[in-house]
Amino acid sequence: MIVVRNTRKTLFSWGEIWSESFGNPSDPFVLMVMAASRQGIYWNTSFCEALARQGFYVVRFDHRDTGLSTHINFNANPYRYIDMVDDLRGLIYDYGQTSVHILGSGMGGHIAQLLAIESPQFVRSMVIINSTWNVTPILAQRVNYILPSSDPDVYDALMRRGTILLNDPNYFQSKLDMLRILNGKDVLFDEEEWGALIIEERARTNRMHSPTFFHHHILAGVLSNSCFESEKISQPALIIHGASNPFVLVEHAYATHQKIPMSALLVIEEMGHLHGKSYNKILSEPIVSHWQQCHN
Repeated sequence: MIVVRNTRKTLFSWGEIWSESFGNPSDPFVLMVMAASRQGIYWNTSFCEALARQGFYVVRFDHRDTGLSTHINFNANPYRYIDMVDDLRGLIYDYGQTSVHILGSGMGGHIAQLLAIESPQFVRSMVIINSTWNVTPILAQRVNYILPSSDPDVYDALMRRGTILLNDPNYFQSKLDMLRILNGKDVLFDEEEWGALIIEERARTNRMHSPTFFHHHILAGVLSNSCFESEKISQPALIIHGASNPFVLVEHAYATHQKIPMSALLVIEEMGHLHGKSYNKILSEPIVSHWQQCHN
């Protein structure tokens, strides 16, 4: 089955967002929200096509400040998570939708929860991968908090590697090392897959990184209320988490499951913070089952 793909730009007062759709517009709509600083292409194409073949109209997009979407002068125009929630609303309107399935990874899971809390009428169901209801210990690296922070060595390494410029001769290796860290130690790191993605990502970035580029989404979280009122979420939610995630530790998944009333929890052994092509089937089966139950 050939999956139809189309791209578009959605205009906002601050700029535009690039997105790409997969499948039939008459099928149930799925909006895929990626993690901090990552382009929409981190939802790999074969995964998007697999979901479309199961009868869903799938859309991935580049966040503001990433890829083919508008890059922001953050010092002059700072933004928060709630502004990125407005981006989701704008995409939903632009695609002519009223109620959608939200699939969020990492920071995308934070924004998905906020959309469900602030505009529940837009959210039919939610799947969040490697996320949390409380970002405080991750953003602030607070220890002895109610939830654990990231491994300090992991956090420091990510912050250092995330600021490298596109024209730096070490750009490729630095990004590859960063993804290797996020992958975790318990599963094989596919250097060929992630290396090819870095090359594509670099080609799609529409201007040079500023030294603080990577931190814009981190700063958006710092400027936001980092504890979400997720107990107010009334939609069915599936929480998926890697047991070996070195950045958002698995304790966050159990806490988020307890926080969201109508939620189910799936912990995947060995999976880290990344979910590449080797996880397509492992992830798609429970996700599709969750969505189908919402339509029964």
